[in-house]
Amino acid sequence: MSNRKPWTWQGCGLVLMWSLAACSPSAEIALEPGVVARIDSTSISAAEMRDFVIQMPQSLRLQGQDDPVRKRYLRSLLGKSLLLLEAKERGLDTAQVVQTKAMQYWRQHLVDTYRQIALVSNVQVSEEEIRAYFARSGLDRKRQMAGILVEEDSTAQRIYEQLEAGGNFAQLAAEYTIDERSAAQGGVLGFIDLEQARRLQIPDELFRSLPNGQLSPVLPMGTRYQIVRFLQDQPVPLEEKRQQIRNMLYERKRLEQERAEVASLIRKLDVQLVPEGLEFLLDKAALHTRVRLTHLTDEEVGQPLFTYKGGQISLGDYLNALWGDKRALTGWGV
Repeated sequence: MSNRKPWTWQGCGLVLMWSLAACSPSAEIALEPGVVARIDSTSISAAEMRDFVIQMPQSLRLQGQDDPVRKRYLRSLLGKSLLLLEAKERGLDTAQVVQTKAMQYWRQHLVDTYRQIALVSNVQVSEEEIRAYFARSGLDRKRQMAGILVEEDSTAQRIYEQLEAGGNFAQLAAEYTIDERSAAQGGVLGFIDLEQARRLQIPDELFRSLPNGQLSPVLPMGTRYQIVRFLQDQPVPLEEKRQQIRNMLYERKRLEQERAEVASLIRKLDVQLVPEGLEFLLDKAALHTRVRLTHLTDEEVGQPLFTYKGGQISLGDYLNALWGDKRALTGWGV
């Protein structure tokens, strides 16, 4: 099983997050008896709310039993009840396609709730981490750049040899560069930061370490070629980049936490790959660039892909999770 493609396990983790809702831990949360909410003529009792909470896996439970906790449970239950009432009002509650879609929305709600409670709340980015990344990444300064951009590699190499022999950079830039913005300024483009350097296809390491006044080697830039040098540095205040760095570090940690949680669920629930299901999925993938539910018959949709304690994950479940959660498509499943 270790030789199988890893994306099947990662996609499985997405489905597990809502599959856990089928578990029924024995612990109960004490609630006051009687009606706790009313939607038109429909009442929601404390017993219904208690049953709703009992059906949640322990990892989705909120800490405490006070009013704010009860209100959060109640909001989730009200949302589900309103969807059901709307479906009945429109006569859609018996339509299979609508039931399927409603279940997909509900499962996605469980996934989002699971992420919020079990994952997001555990991800923290410290000030020390922000400062350390700021210092080592090269985001802490801008560099004044001058460049010569030409169409042919042979032209760039000839200019480079002239510069190495003592040629004047500004004069050669004015004569040869095809960038009209900088030609009249001796090739000077202005101050750029690391992200702008990347867009100019200047390697990160060269941006960080090339001393002021020294020439870069000839660098490709798309189908063209460039020679650059830096003239002076300008410090960038941390405040300009703080939120950007925090968001980047947060997302990186969140993904690491999510992958660790998926691995933990796989062990805890004894998830097993069904070889026949994988072979079937790979056969479909050989025929279609992106395998979707429309490529499967009703019988094929129910084909087990994974089994776990208390249930199974079908091909249909797996594809629904992949195509329903866009995060799954960025490195987890296609």
